[in-house]
Amino acid sequence: MSATQFKLRGAAFTLLAFKNVSQALADTETAAWQQLLRVMTHEIMNSVAPIASLADSLGRHVARARQQEASGELLDDVETGIRIIQQRSEGLLRFAQVYRDFSTLASPQRTTLYVQELLQATRQLLAEQLAAQGIAVTLRVRPAHLTLHADGHLLEQVLINLMLNAAQAVTQTSDPRLSLLAWSDEQERVVIEVKDNGSGIPADVLDSIFIPFFTTRPNGSGIGLSLAKQIMQLHQGSIQVHSVAGAGSAFQLWFPASITC
Repeated sequence: MSATQFKLRGAAFTLLAFKNVSQALADTETAAWQQLLRVMTHEIMNSVAPIASLADSLGRHVARARQQEASGELLDDVETGIRIIQQRSEGLLRFAQVYRDFSTLASPQRTTLYVQELLQATRQLLAEQLAAQGIAVTLRVRPAHLTLHADGHLLEQVLINLMLNAAQAVTQTSDPRLSLLAWSDEQERVVIEVKDNGSGIPADVLDSIFIPFFTTRPNGSGIGLSLAKQIMQLHQGSIQVHSVAGAGSAFQLWFPASITC
């Protein structure tokens, strides 16, 4: 907010100007998390890489010792320990790589996308997994020729994450359903919605779901929705959620009219 005082015909006035700073705050928050992620992944990878390399070298030494008929029991114990070290080191390296990718997400490579084709391709990609869970999937795009000027690979990543989250949310639902919807509003903004009839999101955690590393699931990474939010910001768009505990959730991707075709 800024204030300017002036006089007109002897009377004093104050002109107040308000500016929406929500996007600037969101960008600042994302930048802070990215800096933290870069530091974290740098330290993890610097520490783990030598461990993985040492485990590999020790493994080769054990193999040579076996050829020289060293104590089999001792070598078995050493080999087991080395294998565990190597597996955990490689797991940590993969973990760090995921978060480094989050902190260095590239600019979108925009092309003209038919939204119908994008949603159909994503549904097909997960069709077998969703069918195995007995989840019915519906898809509707209006108008059918709706298009976007966006990065198809990044949007597919967002949609896959949202659909997998929805699939987890309906695991306790007797008639699990998932809907993929897309439309253009009166301002020519494109909206893509992933909706489920699952368990919903508790109101007390709804404001935290887009924070990096926040998760309510025992095996969750807390990165998927944060990544989705960042990808939408790269498209000058936003991601919104509407959820009712026990009734389901709807995640909406909003794209500004400037990137629609």
